[in-house]
Amino acid sequence: MFENWNHVEIWALFALLLWLAEVFVPGMILGCLGTGALGGLVAAWLGAGIEIQLIAASVASVLAFLFLRPLALNKWFRGSEVTTGVDALVGREAVVTVAFDAQSAMGRCKVDGDDWLAQIESASLPYPQVGDRVHIRRTNSNTLIVNPKPLAS
Repeated sequence: MFENWNHVEIWALFALLLWLAEVFVPGMILGCLGTGALGGLVAAWLGAGIEIQLIAASVASVLAFLFLRPLALNKWFRGSEVTTGVDALVGREAVVTVAFDAQSAMGRCKVDGDDWLAQIESASLPYPQVGDRVHIRRTNSNTLIVNPKPLAS
């Protein structure tokens, strides 16, 4: 099947497959190798021999690891800023669905259609009623720690 392919086509196939695989294996490792394959493709297109093509692919890969990967990781994989699950709810609003108990300060709130166990942050605050909005201050396991939203004046 590949016996009629020239080196440019083979390098293009490698680059395409490596970049497609990057979608499924994030981390910009395969993407950098795909960029290296583009270096080999350019060398083949310019008519260089296989040795020069391999050197060009290696140099392009190393440069991609040194420059492209840090940029991509900084843009797409910022570890401290990406929150998921219950931690992603901090700072948002929720609607009270079950009234808060005076003794335990526990109730239930709904956010984006999901119902969560909630606790009032300070027992001295007035407890919100069903339908009131609350502000999610932090989380404790799967419990939202909330404060009532101040009334708009």
